[in-house]
Amino acid sequence: MSQIETNAAIEAVMADYAAAVLAKEPARLTSLYAPDVRVFDAFGVWSFEGREAWARNLEDWLGSIGDGSVQVQFQAVRIVAHAETGWLSALITYSALDAAGHVLRSMQNRLTWLLMRNAERWVIAHEHTSMPVDFESKKAILRRD
Repeated sequence: MSQIETNAAIEAVMADYAAAVLAKEPARLTSLYAPDVRVFDAFGVWSFEGREAWARNLEDWLGSIGDGSVQVQFQAVRIVAHAETGWLSALITYSALDAAGHVLRSMQNRLTWLLMRNAERWVIAHEHTSMPVDFESKKAILRRD
């Protein structure tokens, strides 16, 4: 697989991620992860070990959205990939949309994925999301200005 094909395949994972979130399809989103994925999420839990543990979190999150939806946008994407492994770092914006598609609020995270290529496609083997914390207030900074 050429570098261009590899980057396109990883970009397809990004597109599938965004589409699954927008459609509120937790099973589709979960399928993007390796069975033994480790996720360091920015909220609530120190880590999720394995796709089943992460799937429960994704089901809870997407199930909590109600009548609206969440649009995902990737910015400042960097991809480095080789034959069987790759990584992606990006800024990711999650925008809550009302039923008419208007943005109600949004937040940004820093995202890192370690991806592995299996026989069929690229899957996320490790995900790490974070945001900086203001030193004085100890509050998360949810927008990059």
